[in-house]
Amino acid sequence: MQSRNPLPCVTTAMMVLAMVVAGQAGGLAAPASAQEAAGTDVAQLGIFDRLRGGGRRGGNCMDPSASSDQDVRRNSAAISNARLCVTQDSVTDGGLTWRFTIVSSRARGPVWYMPHDDETQAFDAAIYAVARYGGRLVAVDGNERRQYRGIDGNRHFARDRSAAARCGMRGPSTNYTRFVMGQFRGQRHVLSIHNNTRGGGVSVNMRSAKNTGFRARGRFSDPDHLVFIAGKQPIASSREGQTWRDRLLRAGLNVVYEHVTPRNNDCSMSNYVALNDGRPYFNIEAVHGSRIQKGMVDALMAMLGYRPR
Repeated sequence: MQSRNPLPCVTTAMMVLAMVVAGQAGGLAAPASAQEAAGTDVAQLGIFDRLRGGGRRGGNCMDPSASSDQDVRRNSAAISNARLCVTQDSVTDGGLTWRFTIVSSRARGPVWYMPHDDETQAFDAAIYAVARYGGRLVAVDGNERRQYRGIDGNRHFARDRSAAARCGMRGPSTNYTRFVMGQFRGQRHVLSIHNNTRGGGVSVNMRSAKNTGFRARGRFSDPDHLVFIAGKQPIASSREGQTWRDRLLRAGLNVVYEHVTPRNNDCSMSNYVALNDGRPYFNIEAVHGSRIQKGMVDALMAMLGYRPR
């Protein structure tokens, strides 16, 4: 039921928007409490996109067919048909300005992060996920290259000098890390999506002190298609890790479990989440050029309890 007096909603929304703008100016995400205070009234006022991932000045949705991002242009029909909103955002960290493409649904749902801009099928699958399950995709806009100005966006999560030094980074990436992780405020899970190389180093056959693979049966059993999960304990002593592994295997998805410690931390997103966040992390990996990743998205969403919107 709508309020008889809309002014309180407008006032609340404007206060939240001011907090968000102030947070973005410092490279920070809006506090979860501010977003929650506005609730659905903010979405009804038409400023949902400004609160849910930044965007162009004024929060205007961009025409996907005219986007400078060729991934967006390729998916322009799917984006338009699902009435998704394309915006852009940026954050400056250590003298480097990171640019992001953000594709949002007005329906609440999971958030996906893509640190590599050369993974075509992963981007397409993420657009499919947002259109079908709500939420948003936050993707590094790196001119279709894996490296962003010589930096791997998935090896750049370090908020202090100690962690950065272990990974060989010149210094901490405080603003970048806060910006990306701030996108997951209020989310139950941290999700990422990637493509890998056929027969390369990423496979369910991985066996090392850090990575242990578990093979599933069925449609997604190809060893190069898998889901990464991560934890601070070895899989043999991690009840949570075993539970997620078993649920993924029952869903027909190959699993690689990362046992993350401060010593083997590689400053990837999965390692950062395991050491500093604690929420369940899932990264869907599929081979470049494959058509199976959308099906893997559906399998993971069903397992996590997300329903099509």
